[in-house]
Amino acid sequence: MKLKILKVTFIFYILTIFISCSPKKNLSHMTDFDVNKYLGKWYEIGRINFTYERNMNNISSEFFFDENKKLQVINRGYNYVQHRWKKVQGKIRDANTHEGVLEVSFFFPFYFDYIILALDEGYKYAMVGTEDLHNLWILSRTTEIPNTIKEQYLTMAKSLGYDTDGMIWTFHNKKKEQS
Repeated sequence: MKLKILKVTFIFYILTIFISCSPKKNLSHMTDFDVNKYLGKWYEIGRINFTYERNMNNISSEFFFDENKKLQVINRGYNYVQHRWKKVQGKIRDANTHEGVLEVSFFFPFYFDYIILALDEGYKYAMVGTEDLHNLWILSRTTEIPNTIKEQYLTMAKSLGYDTDGMIWTFHNKKKEQS
């Protein structure tokens, strides 16, 4: 039994090394990002399908500093198959916050880069992705976004190499979390 556990653990670590060494694209990002202006609630407008958000709508993220001045995020969404709200809290390591690159962990010790690819001057609309081009989110401070911004972000995402054909557009039809 111990040998079996050791084999599984070894395979897990090898896979983790291979995944972390997978080729990444050096994406352009912000140069004058102000994390304090980014704090607060963001609504997901659209995304490239993300495993942890499968069957979910009414998705939002809230960024804040905890009592120890550590940057945190809470993601909420409604699973319309299970008919219930889900919530997960993530920790953000002090990455290159002035460049809009955050390292986020929802499952310690695994972190992923959360790269702010586009952000309007008023911090009302944002496009966020990962270097491996597998994850992309379009966000807004409200549950809607002007079509001009949406099309601008989609064009930019395509030029960076994201496959936006399968974007999922998020519904926001629940008034508040009923958890």
